[in-house]
Amino acid sequence: MITLAELTPYIPRAFVAGALDDEGLNTGEINGSNLEQVTQAAEQRAASCFGSGGGVPQAHRGEAHQAAIIFTCEILFNRRGYSDRQNPYAAQARDWERRLRALAGGEEGSGGGGADIVSEPVIATSGGGHLV
Repeated sequence: MITLAELTPYIPRAFVAGALDDEGLNTGEINGSNLEQVTQAAEQRAASCFGSGGGVPQAHRGEAHQAAIIFTCEILFNRRGYSDRQNPYAAQARDWERRLRALAGGEEGSGGGGADIVSEPVIATSGGGHLV
């Protein structure tokens, strides 16, 4: 389940409250039921990238969760009337969907952005010519 605390670095709390205010009460309070429905839809979207089998593999749960946060942001902007071109999360959501499908297909590995493993010995010298 995606929490409000995970969303607020991406979207201000007041914007989330407005996006979830289906009744138009403008109380500024978060409608927990609507938030749950939106986050469940986002999580299902992330899981669907891995097929209808057993859900998200353990190795890819971090990426799927991050994607679901972005999917939630996209949905919230859609609920506020921001179309694809106006929605600041639409392109990111498409990129995450592509990446999750690539992970599912084995075309990409998890945990991108880390250092690569050096598979050959390296000999280096210091500035003074000493072997390190």
